[in-house]
Amino acid sequence: MQAPDGVTPTLESLHNKVVTLLFWSPTCENCQAEFPHLLKLMSDMPADRFAFVGVVNAPAKEVKDFLQDNPMPGWVGIDKDWSMVRSYAAPGTPFAVVINRRGLVAAFTHPSQLSPEALERVWDGGVPNIEIGTPLGWQPRSWRDAPPLYEMSISPASPTHAAVVRNGALFAARSAPLRDLFAKAYGVPASRVVSNTFLLDAAYDVTIAPKPGLTNEQAVKTNIQALRQLLESVFPVRKRPMTQEMDVYLLSAVSTSPMGIHPSQAAGASLKDNGDGFVVRGFTMLQIAERLTKALDRPVVDDTGLEGRFDAAFTFKKGDIASVLASAQRLGLVVAPAHVPVQVFSVERGDMAPTPLPDP
Repeated sequence: MQAPDGVTPTLESLHNKVVTLLFWSPTCENCQAEFPHLLKLMSDMPADRFAFVGVVNAPAKEVKDFLQDNPMPGWVGIDKDWSMVRSYAAPGTPFAVVINRRGLVAAFTHPSQLSPEALERVWDGGVPNIEIGTPLGWQPRSWRDAPPLYEMSISPASPTHAAVVRNGALFAARSAPLRDLFAKAYGVPASRVVSNTFLLDAAYDVTIAPKPGLTNEQAVKTNIQALRQLLESVFPVRKRPMTQEMDVYLLSAVSTSPMGIHPSQAAGASLKDNGDGFVVRGFTMLQIAERLTKALDRPVVDDTGLEGRFDAAFTFKKGDIASVLASAQRLGLVVAPAHVPVQVFSVERGDMAPTPLPDP
């Protein structure tokens, strides 16, 4: 209902728009309470970039009568057989699903969480900083005191929660970006994971508890294999290494023995993040480059040529790029912008052709 004349009401016909699916019902009082907010949101968002589609499981006449008394812009689809509810795992009404310009789901949430800022972030290709939720107020589960005897699970998580990944006898990731999960599973730096068909910033909760009786070392190895199996079971993955031109920072050293970077005698690798920088023990330069990547706005590529493991302390103001670069310089390192070919790890959906983000 309410689609423009001559337009086939399909997702493909909304190409290069951010589409918000709004699951509601004419008899849902909570839905009606959200309508004033949604009407304002619809009027605020430019129609050439954003579209809203209501999804209703009710007789067509009942929906038409309701809309006559409660006008609401946007398309309205009648979900006769509940197939849309099943496809998008909508737990009830009201509920919203935001789909980005690639046709990938960027958010599941309560309509009250939608805002112009959140939708603009989806337009830019990102994940909106909003709570995942349902009409019942479900939140991602917290860490459990006792680990399960055996479990492999993955579920969408709230992007507003801090990402945590623990890989011990129990592998547990909370609000971990899909990029980090692919990196952990395939043993590649997270900054080098690229995709045109996966929303790599989407956050997930993952739990893998191996079968009882394994040593901790065996469990860690088994968990990584299980993570790869879990990802490939849920996502039809097509993967390959490739070279891609990227905006990066090149990490180089002013000398073969940069001051502040000391050869390590540590038995293993450790990291201490103290809020105003970080301290590493037993890190390779590749690992230091990856840690600097988390503090900067683009990948850091190791071009130092330094072999072995090192200890170092970086002190900078969080979120201040100039401060991060100055911290590296104080240690005898140079971090300089560059646009160069970089070895990356491409992961694509095996059942989809790559669809790059269209130009605005």
